[in-house]
Amino acid sequence: MNSLRAALILLLAQVPAPQPARTGTASVEGVIVRLGSNEPVSGVDLELTDTSPAGPPAGVPLPTSTPAPFIGKSGSDGRFAIRNVPSGTYKLVAARIGGLFVPVEYGQRGVLGRGVSFQLGEGQQMRDVRLEMAPVGTITGRVFDENQRPVGHAAVLALSPTYREGEQVMNVMQIVHTDDRGEYRLFSLVPGVYRVAVRPEDPNRRSAVLNVVPPGRRGPYEQATSPVITKRILPTGELLEETYRFVYYGGTTDASRAVPLNVTPGITLGAIDIPIAAGKTKSMHIRGKVIDGTTGNPAAGAAVRLIPRTFSAFMIVPTTTTDAAGRFDLNGVTPGSYQLYSLGAQVPAARPAPGVPPPPPPPPLMTMTAVEVGNEDVENLNLTINLGSTVTARATIEGRPESDPDLAKMRLNLEAVPNGVAMVTSQGNPVTANGTVTVPNVWPADYRVTVQGMPANAYVKSMRLGQLDLLADVLRIPTQMNGQIEIIVGSDSAVVEGKVVNDRQETASNVKVALVPDAPFRRRADLYKTAATDRSGGFRLTGVAPGDYKVFAWEEAEDGAWRDPEFLRFDEARGKPVRVNALRTETVSVVVIPARR
Repeated sequence: MNSLRAALILLLAQVPAPQPARTGTASVEGVIVRLGSNEPVSGVDLELTDTSPAGPPAGVPLPTSTPAPFIGKSGSDGRFAIRNVPSGTYKLVAARIGGLFVPVEYGQRGVLGRGVSFQLGEGQQMRDVRLEMAPVGTITGRVFDENQRPVGHAAVLALSPTYREGEQVMNVMQIVHTDDRGEYRLFSLVPGVYRVAVRPEDPNRRSAVLNVVPPGRRGPYEQATSPVITKRILPTGELLEETYRFVYYGGTTDASRAVPLNVTPGITLGAIDIPIAAGKTKSMHIRGKVIDGTTGNPAAGAAVRLIPRTFSAFMIVPTTTTDAAGRFDLNGVTPGSYQLYSLGAQVPAARPAPGVPPPPPPPPLMTMTAVEVGNEDVENLNLTINLGSTVTARATIEGRPESDPDLAKMRLNLEAVPNGVAMVTSQGNPVTANGTVTVPNVWPADYRVTVQGMPANAYVKSMRLGQLDLLADVLRIPTQMNGQIEIIVGSDSAVVEGKVVNDRQETASNVKVALVPDAPFRRRADLYKTAATDRSGGFRLTGVAPGDYKVFAWEEAEDGAWRDPEFLRFDEARGKPVRVNALRTETVSVVVIPARR
């Protein structure tokens, strides 16, 4: 849905390039109304996109560009018509410029559900399509200091829960600024539950981030900002440095104690006032020295970064660089558990002779160390940066020769477990014809190891580093990188298919189906499978590893929610148990779980 809505917005913002006319005799007609009413919504732009999987007949070359979608617009009565459409499979998306309504797709469930494709035959008249658009919500309030004075240019964040690695985390949905009266307005919010957080602008940089996007489904958004540091002279003459944590509505700096705000369609929640002084705290320092492990000399110009060990999509990250003697001083630190990263400066190579290509840059030197910060400065830390670790692995396909040609089509991925260090992910490392793969200079971090490009219906049966099961645990670099990762790809996968109905035994189309492994294996992300049911309520899951599972179906559920034990606890008894045997097709019937209200 993201890509369809993004395509629609882009289409509306620019004049499309001329495309060959496509003609047909089918049509799609209907009405667009405000969610939960018959009130028409005018001026809505519609896009009917051909999603037909079939290509041109044999011998006919593939088209050089994607066919332009068919477009329409709702009138003052909310009605629309898209005519002269060829036969095919389509998706229908509607959006209204201006940010007053959430875009909608034909057949979606819930405000942010994904729509369904539908078929149009030549000459078919598809009438009485009804699309309900949810109006957006608004949160307004005021930010003030310890003297009840307004705080201007503070960054105010709208946060909404999402799921990563089986845990619920807060995602940044919008960032606005307070005005000169300390007032803010979070607008065009998709209906849902929000927390609101605030922090002041840095008076020295004047660089508070602004992030506002049109309403619609938003993917993960991360922001790392430098600490705001202020100084004041105490009556004793002592210089006191202070910094700010994020403060949440409710006057707390603890995200778990933030007051949730239920933004319903069209609502404005006012007087959501936040005392920014609740986040003011003493600013601590971390001081030390960085040594170049390859030379033993001080590492001048090395980057030093302090990252909270608990992941957050909106982190305060103190950063600095070392001086000529390799010394560093990190300011703006608050009590907590951190990872301290250091990356050596990239020294440019000497300019090559004319016509000679420059040599590749030397690999960076790096290190990571855990740091606990209490209520005092941390002094005299000594860090030594070296080359990163080398990760080696060997893959085999069960029952096939060691030089099977499918091995060379596989890729090894090292995906950093969410910790705010986006640069450490290493994707697409090729496996050689003999099944080996080498990944040099890997950053210190925790990684989820995955394999892509496997043969059809294959799955990773085993992935071990000595006694460590990498299908259930992370690879911790560098402390666990001793030896070779052994990967066995199984080729005896199974299929789970079936049908979903509601409590009245009626077909449940476009609902989410999740195959969840039994409790002892729920840490294994690779065992989960998901799909949406078709128009007849059917689903099909392929590449399933043999074992015991439960099949769940939800009318509405956030993607990945079924990996969260707390979410699953409410519906555990409604899952349909299924034992999946190798090379078999298992068929199950599932009753859909209604949306939680």
